[in-house]
Amino acid sequence: MSGVRAWLLVVLAFNSISAVGGGVAVMTGALPFPLSWLRQTPFSSYFIPGLVLLLVVGGSAAIAALAVGLRRWCPIALAALSGVIMVGWIVSEVLLIRTFSPLQVLYLATGILVLVLAPWALRGAVPRRG
Repeated sequence: MSGVRAWLLVVLAFNSISAVGGGVAVMTGALPFPLSWLRQTPFSSYFIPGLVLLLVVGGSAAIAALAVGLRRWCPIALAALSGVIMVGWIVSEVLLIRTFSPLQVLYLATGILVLVLAPWALRGAVPRRG
């Protein structure tokens, strides 16, 4: 496995594990965020956002990590999609809750890093026609 591909796998695994853990923690109230942060959102509790974090953000990163690790199921596209989902999640979160955390910078960076690493790490993963 190339070094870049290994780093992509590490970032995807990190995103998956932390999104799944964060989603569970948000859904169960283990991370007690103030309800006032939801004032400008369509949500009255953190359950649905936690579920989206767990299933969509964490799930997309987990599937992408599997695809990259196995070099199957369009790994470039799945990794890129996972990066777009992470970036979209963070941008949406900032716009909706109107609160800033250094963790948002970290996860924005990991989403962008996935988008940068995916095509570089996986070049040659897609057979060329010719």
